[in-house]
Amino acid sequence: MNNAIRVFLVLLAVMVGGVRPAHPAEMSRMFIDAARKVKPSVVNIVIYRTSMRDGRRVYAKSGFGSGTIISREGYVVTNYHVVRKGDYYQMVLSDGSEYEPEPVFADAYYVADPKTDIAILKIAAGKAPAFTPAVFGDSDRLEEGEWVIAVGTPYGLRQSFTSGIVSSTGRSDIGFADIEDFIQTDVPINPGNSGGPLVNLQGELVGINTAIRTVSGGFQGISFAIPSNIVRRVAAELLQYGRIRRGWLGFLAREKRV
Repeated sequence: MNNAIRVFLVLLAVMVGGVRPAHPAEMSRMFIDAARKVKPSVVNIVIYRTSMRDGRRVYAKSGFGSGTIISREGYVVTNYHVVRKGDYYQMVLSDGSEYEPEPVFADAYYVADPKTDIAILKIAAGKAPAFTPAVFGDSDRLEEGEWVIAVGTPYGLRQSFTSGIVSSTGRSDIGFADIEDFIQTDVPINPGNSGGPLVNLQGELVGINTAIRTVSGGFQGISFAIPSNIVRRVAAELLQYGRIRRGWLGFLAREKRV
């Protein structure tokens, strides 16, 4: 066998070996590692409505939601439609520890941008150790067909993991928010998942789970997440200014006498 044939066979073996499908155990390990990485950053949000009765404040549970820790100080990003269900919140971490909220600005327990459906809460840490923030990934690099994992609290079931693929990006005109640029996936999410993280197989935050398209009220194969790059920008503005500074165009009409 001459040298040219030997080189060809070696290259062929390398090429074939380089594209072999991942072993099921290897693939499983990727999901396990991603889930383990993001788990400490996932928050179960218990929502309450408060009222005064006989001179005492009464707390009535009004729902569940999810959140994602984005700073070591305990700032949590979630959806505006989650926090607007109540006026007081309890946050439960993956280890079962429970925390009360701390006002973000003045006496407000959250600051929000309704146009993008993003809100920020803060965990009242006290003497607690630093929290574990999610690692932001670049949502602009997501590709159709890429595996992603959702974590949240569907129907109050804490720390529930589901997975699927990216169906499309840049989805708009869905009707969920004024400003829309959603990631569409087929990841099963249900009521209570809103505000929880969508991560890639590196465990990086690529979106915040927000809504589903459904007729029955349950998951039907179409779910939407706000891209992490939008979440990062909006969260930074909310924490610095308490609002989103948006440009605007206008004109002033004046009557002219002739």
